[in-house]
Amino acid sequence: MKKIFLIIIAVMMLCSVTTIAAADDQPQQPASGGRQSWLGIKTRQLTSVIAQQMGLKDDKGLLLVDFVEGGPAAIAGLKKGDIIVECEGVKISETAQITLLVSVETPGTIVPIKIIRDGNSMTFNVTLGEPRNQAQPAVSLHNGVTEVKPDDAETCNKRGLAYRKSGNYQQAIDEYTKAIQLKPDFATAYNNRGVAYKKMGNYQQAIDDYSKAIELNPDYAIAYSNRGLAYRKAGNDQQAINDFKTAARLGDKVAQDELTKKGIEW
Repeated sequence: MKKIFLIIIAVMMLCSVTTIAAADDQPQQPASGGRQSWLGIKTRQLTSVIAQQMGLKDDKGLLLVDFVEGGPAAIAGLKKGDIIVECEGVKISETAQITLLVSVETPGTIVPIKIIRDGNSMTFNVTLGEPRNQAQPAVSLHNGVTEVKPDDAETCNKRGLAYRKSGNYQQAIDEYTKAIQLKPDFATAYNNRGVAYKKMGNYQQAIDDYSKAIELNPDYAIAYSNRGLAYRKAGNDQQAINDFKTAARLGDKVAQDELTKKGIEW
């Protein structure tokens, strides 16, 4: 099987004639069950010239040049300029590789993608989506009859809260991510996912999620307060105070108490 996989990769690389390729824009063979998976990214093969311009020591990887807003990669936190170096533990140097790895997975599968950003190595868990918004229904039994009910954003968010309360933060993050995929402007889900990331010690990802929640709802007092707590954990005390002041003015009791303890007016 390994030899067959390598032969397929080699053939796909030889057939590639463009320097810029969208891993999800290229036709993909449906995974088992006939449903295609989707990352929502456009990549360019890293060259020695590009690597040198970006100050990288290695020219192995893919430069993320664009992504679909609200797509799986964007929701997970990938950004333009990231260098994708691994997908599911496989080192990536060609667009064909990530295309094949994604195409054989079913939508809803969580795949770890390792990237280089600003010289730092980071790994994001990306929940693969479907390019045509074909939501996977949930199956339940009612009076002995099988019913098909699609998941909705609120249900995923509630499951996330339940997982978080039980201390299963990664599962909570997965549910919040599903909620965001179903409803890209779901500010509450971004805030809740930020809380889960903070619990896991991933303060920068938490800050990014709180920021997105605030972008969607500028008067979201709890999100400002939560971001302040994350900034403080990350060592940025001034930004923390700024967020606490905003949250306090919006009526958040936690932020008001925090500032009162420090003798700071808001």
